[in-house]
Amino acid sequence: MRTVSDNFGLIPDGPEMLASAPVELRGSKLVHTAWAQYTIPVHGQGRLPSCAGHAWANVVELLVIRDHGKGVFGEHGQLDGDAVWERAREMFHGGSLDGGLTLKQAFLACKDLGILDPDCGMETVGRDLSRCCEWLDHAPLVVGHRVWPDWYGASRENGYIAASPIPSDAGGHAVVLDRVLEHGGEPYPGGINSWEDFGWHSLYCMSLGMWQASIVSVPVAPVPGAAWKSWRGWERHLIEVRG
Repeated sequence: MRTVSDNFGLIPDGPEMLASAPVELRGSKLVHTAWAQYTIPVHGQGRLPSCAGHAWANVVELLVIRDHGKGVFGEHGQLDGDAVWERAREMFHGGSLDGGLTLKQAFLACKDLGILDPDCGMETVGRDLSRCCEWLDHAPLVVGHRVWPDWYGASRENGYIAASPIPSDAGGHAVVLDRVLEHGGEPYPGGINSWEDFGWHSLYCMSLGMWQASIVSVPVAPVPGAAWKSWRGWERHLIEVRG
């Protein structure tokens, strides 16, 4: 049975990973928007706890569009994030669909399904924002956040999620980090969220302070293998989404 969870479906990193990943600003490159040109409408997760599957599907979509062009999925085609979640729950949780995933579990399900090539690796990038920007030269990232009340009122004009206290029992949620914007000389990390009718065309951004305070799964990135450019396994997991 598929569970209903009000969108939360992330199993967070352990305290050791979070404690060893301080936020720093090591370098000067703190703006990155190259992936914006490859963004397509989001296939929302509904109320299933499948955010990690959708985040990885969104990352692969960006890679495929970069390498094969924006028309590669057709007018309404998108990758099936729910299928990633279901396979990972089968692989790591005995087939129960009552719960979420770690970011690594969703990544491994993408490989098992053939959505990513067999030699693709996963790099733990960490919370150093300048290092995240360096990785964005090569691939979008997946990151997990606690969700605070202002997520639900994200700006319709620019996706901004306002700062407010984070409840101690806030749910974990996986999203794509594919851009770092600048406003008033300050960086605003942002990207793609898998909630329908969210923010600015399902895109979000937040202040660096809230980005730092709310991370529960540090940013990770795919490292495609040598076969990636010719790999087409993802075609088996395209679905048609209209809305």
